[in-house]
Amino acid sequence: MLNVVMNWILTEPVIIQGITEPGVATYVAKMKAYGTKIIAGVATRQQEQAIEEIPVFNLVEDITEQLGEVKTSIIFVPPNMVLDAAREAISSGLRHLIIATRGVPALDMIHLLQEIPEDVLILGSGSSGIVVPKKASLGTFQSEHFTSGSVGLISCSEFLTYEVAWELNNQGIGQSVVVDLGNEPILGSNLSQWLTFLDQDPETEVIVLIQQVKDIEKFAPYLMEAKISKPIVTYIAGLYTPQERVFQEATAIVTNYLTGSIRAQNNNKKILSLIKKSGVKVAETPSQVCKFIVNC
Repeated sequence: MLNVVMNWILTEPVIIQGITEPGVATYVAKMKAYGTKIIAGVATRQQEQAIEEIPVFNLVEDITEQLGEVKTSIIFVPPNMVLDAAREAISSGLRHLIIATRGVPALDMIHLLQEIPEDVLILGSGSSGIVVPKKASLGTFQSEHFTSGSVGLISCSEFLTYEVAWELNNQGIGQSVVVDLGNEPILGSNLSQWLTFLDQDPETEVIVLIQQVKDIEKFAPYLMEAKISKPIVTYIAGLYTPQERVFQEATAIVTNYLTGSIRAQNNNKKILSLIKKSGVKVAETPSQVCKFIVNC
């Protein structure tokens, strides 16, 4: 049975926008070797006829006219070109976009989200993509870290995802779908959508949310309000970080230091209590995720 998300058959053919950008050919080769059906690529300044035996076009419209309907695009263009690339894909009939590009201007993402039709789903920006183990890899994930099974993973951190997957694999627990929401200020889709989608996925029996301690306040409302029939386990990295210390990305740390930002009060204990009352299992370590799953 195929994994289906919001009428998105994750094993359907895809195109690559920005296929000639530096380093993208490596990801394309890995996706193709994994079984992903990449039918074409798009390059604004077309210099190659084909990459990895994949034909390269100037426009998305050219692909749909010559090769027929396609619904999914993985976008690798530079940050300042993402908005135009997404608009081009949507106007050509594509409905599922994975924005792998990092550093997309927040205002561009806001404009994009204001414009998109209701039937368009955007993952990212800054997303490592989606993996359906043993079937398809859409994005930059190192798909060899995942094995086929019935646990759906949702994350905003590529490397924490590998850590949890490693523990699951060691316990013989495979994954049905692995999704990276992205790690940018403005994201195309939210946690609530993906919780619902995995709840409807017939291949998924348990949902695991992987987050960092800085994400607790952002994700908590979705976890507490979600009407999900399947068990949910969340692993929060850095849960016992001392309250007087705040671990963030280097740019955030430097910015706060230079601007003398006042540190917000830590409300994590109160929020965690509410999450647990909603029925979500909170794991303190990746190994504890496995224990919760076994007992579900």
